[in-house]
Amino acid sequence: MTDATFNKSGTKLTNEEVVLVCRALKANQMRLLCLRECKLGKKDFQSILKCIGSCQSLQQLTLNVGIINNLEQVELLAKCIYKNTSLTGLHIHGSELGDVGLQVLGRALSFHPGIVSLDLGDCQLSDMSIDVLYSLLLPTNNRPGITELTLSDNPRISALGWTQLSMCLANCSSLKWLFLDYNPLGDYSASCILTGIAASQSVELLDMEGCGLTEHTGQVLLHLVQNHLGSLSRIKLTNNRIRKITVHAIKKHLSENHLDDSDTASSITYEDLFASSESSRYRKQRSSSLSSSSSSSSSSSSSSSHSSSSSCSSSSKTNSDSSDNDETVRPKGKKDKKNVKTKVKAKIEKTLTQDLGSQQEETKSKKGTKSKDEKKKKDKSKSSEKEEGDRKKSKKNKSDSTEADNQERKSNKNKGSKDLDSAKETKKKEKKKEKDIEDKKKIKEDKKDDSKGDKKKKKEGQKKTKGSDDEEHNETEDSFGEELNEVPVFYK
Repeated sequence: MTDATFNKSGTKLTNEEVVLVCRALKANQMRLLCLRECKLGKKDFQSILKCIGSCQSLQQLTLNVGIINNLEQVELLAKCIYKNTSLTGLHIHGSELGDVGLQVLGRALSFHPGIVSLDLGDCQLSDMSIDVLYSLLLPTNNRPGITELTLSDNPRISALGWTQLSMCLANCSSLKWLFLDYNPLGDYSASCILTGIAASQSVELLDMEGCGLTEHTGQVLLHLVQNHLGSLSRIKLTNNRIRKITVHAIKKHLSENHLDDSDTASSITYEDLFASSESSRYRKQRSSSLSSSSSSSSSSSSSSSHSSSSSCSSSSKTNSDSSDNDETVRPKGKKDKKNVKTKVKAKIEKTLTQDLGSQQEETKSKKGTKSKDEKKKKDKSKSSEKEEGDRKKSKKNKSDSTEADNQERKSNKNKGSKDLDSAKETKKKEKKKEKDIEDKKKIKEDKKDDSKGDKKKKKEGQKKTKGSDDEEHNETEDSFGEELNEVPVFYK
């Protein structure tokens, strides 16, 4: 612990440390209080916040990762902010704040006269919190607008929330640093945010690391840098699916549009996050010189050139009053000024020629790649057409063969059925013939039997008649013998 700062992380605060912090806050001797992953009791937390409310020297309060865990602590922090008037930065990254907690805290922040930097990363925010941020970003008569906003790692904010935030950015002229890293933005939300930044012309630093961006967003960014740059000087795009060529082009345009008046260019890269004071001092001067050389006659360019000329005069005066050891001091003589102007013009011409050459090379390479791609596409289309034709032919042949087979099978079935029918008919006819023959034989046999029976009957009748005749004859003979016996004896 020094006289102005107290930084503690990862351990529990002892009673002695709590007493030291409270004494320094009461004595107005502390400017920065930073606590990260520290364990605090309720009484210690309340005593520290009470001392912060009455302190007039504290400028930045950092309570990151696990210090604020419930709504009661949020309410205590809001009461502290109501009482305090010296804070310019509040960082509560990694707190269980939520939408309700931000509404409670936002009321206190809306009345605070000096908080400009706000870190709400990983605070479980959603679309309901965008309205609170909208009211905090815009400046009012009682307080300035927020110039540094961190919304890292808040995945509950949807595309609707990001579009609402982009509308707010379009109307906000105070925001300079915007951190949106590790949010699932996607191309749609990122494009909306970039349109808001292009409209505001005030954002200097933009962090979109790990936001799920693709080449579409890279092309939108490149268009923004080429045509609507404004004061943007730092962009972070790592851990995204953007091509290296587009990233290099964005980096190149940023470095060219933010050169100093000295012989050496500023070391601006897309991976940097923090801008130096010297480069930000001469950013507007360079943009005005480039706008005048490129002969862009728009109203926005004229206003920016006017403001840049006024900033040049003020910066030249401040540099003339500074020490001789400062490397960015402007020369006082007229000849030196002319030499600087000629050097700047030469640099501008070089950059323009380089841009033209690079654009021509890119167009040639694009044309070559396009022609190759078209040839490949044509070859692929031809091969695909041939394959489709072969497939269709094979399908037709298969269908024809299957149809022929089916027809043959049908014909064979029909022939077989006809043969079977004919065979059945022949068998039936033969059976009928056999039956007719048998019937005829039976009829003949019956006739024969009938004839034989008639003959037998006739014979029997004849026999019967003969027997009766014989009996009659015998009877007559008997009667005659009797008569003979009855004859007298003398006839004997």
